[in-house]
Amino acid sequence: MRRGALYGVAGIACLIAAVALAARFMPVTNHVVLALAAWSPYLMIIGGGVSAVVLLTRRWWTASAALSLVAVAVAVGTAVVHRRVVDAHHNAAGVGIWSRYQIVRSSRIPGYALGAVSADILVPDAAGDVIVVTTHLVGPWPQPIDGWRHEIAKFSDTFSDTMESVAASAGTAAVIVA
Repeated sequence: MRRGALYGVAGIACLIAAVALAARFMPVTNHVVLALAAWSPYLMIIGGGVSAVVLLTRRWWTASAALSLVAVAVAVGTAVVHRRVVDAHHNAAGVGIWSRYQIVRSSRIPGYALGAVSADILVPDAAGDVIVVTTHLVGPWPQPIDGWRHEIAKFSDTFSDTMESVAASAGTAAVIVA
């Protein structure tokens, strides 16, 4: 009975590690896959913890299989995490772009209190590098509304100039502004 329970726990550890690895490469087609992709770093930690417990019980084969899957998932996850552009500020301020695909070029757009960045992303089978631009504008509340009004006006000016040059450089590729 106890041996069966340990094998069950080891099987769950393998399953958790396999799901964490697979979730990074599956196209997001529904909310379940989206949740698994978002939780994959945590699933790797859980799978590793359960595998370590199973390893302590001397179930070498199952624990080593689970730990191998966790190691691969961590290696893949680490490679993916380094594909980012971040303009971090104090507290909750800042903005970032994280990509599953290679970021070819990136830049910070100056002049925004909470940050703005752009990135050219190499997406397989796309007409060209996909250009992503994002900003974190100051909110109209609870601080005075003047800061928000200033950034909205600046956003319009900055991005009309920036978007013209971005659109010209994009050619037939996609431009995403978020």
